Amino acid sequence: MPRSSRLLAIVAASTLAGLTLSGCVTATTAQGVDPEMADIARNVMADMCVITKTKGSSSSSKDVAINEIYVSHIKASPNGGTDASVSYRGLSTNVYFDVDRAVASCGYKRNGPYPSPYLKARLADQGRTPTAANDEFRPIAVTWEGYTDLFSGVIHEIGDGSSGTVTITLPNNDGHCTGGYKATSRTKGTWNISCSNGLEAEGTFTAFGDGKGSAGEGVDIQGRRVSYTVGGRV
Repeated sequence: MPRSSRLLAIVAASTLAGLTLSGCVTATTAQGVDPEMADIARNVMADMCVITKTKGSSSSSKDVAINEIYVSHIKASPNGGTDASVSYRGLSTNVYFDVDRAVASCGYKRNGPYPSPYLKARLADQGRTPTAANDEFRPIAVTWEGYTDLFSGVIHEIGDGSSGTVTITLPNNDGHCTGGYKATSRTKGTWNISCSNGLEAEGTFTAFGDGKGSAGEGVDIQGRRVSYTVGGRV
C-alpha cells in the first residue's frame, strides 16, 4: 500500500454530516482518565473534526468510528474548559471543549472555540442552556488620520467573543467614541463607532485566533483612515 494512502490528517472543520453521536460508546481510555470526560472528548472529536485520507486532501470520510478514538490524557485548560489528548487510527491530536459553554475546537493549533452541536444537545438533555463566557476587557491602540498621536481605548468582549462593545477616548479633549463589533466568520468581522464630537467610523477586522488579538481598519465619515490593533490575551 503506498505510504500516502496510509496517512491520516485531522483538521478543524464544521460538523461532519452523517455522524451518529448518540448511544453508548466503548472506546479505549488510558488508565486514570475519567470515563465520562473521555466519552465527551470522543464525541467532540467526531463533532468538530474531519478525517481525511491523505494530508491536505480535500476528500474526507463520512464516518468516524468513535469506538476507535483513544483518549490518553485529559487536563484543565489554562483558559477554562478542558484539553484532551486523543488519537484515531494512529494519528494523535488535541481536542478542546467547554461543557458549560457548549463550545469546542480541534487540533493543537486551535482556532475558535466554536459552538458544538453535540455539547449543546448534551446540555439540552440535562435541561440546561450554554452559559456565556466571562466578560473581558481588552486594551485597543488606535491610529486615526488627522490625529498625530496614537491613542487608546477599551474593547469589552461579551459572551464567546464573537461580539462586544468598543469605547475610545479621543485625544486633545475631543470627546469619546462608543460602538460595537461583530464576527461574520471565524476570522473576519465588522465594527462601527460614533463619537461625541459628531465623528463616525466603520470598517472590518481580522482576528488572529482565540486570545491572540485582532487588527481592524476602516474610514470615518470624512473619508479619513482609521485602524486599530487589539493585543493578545495576557
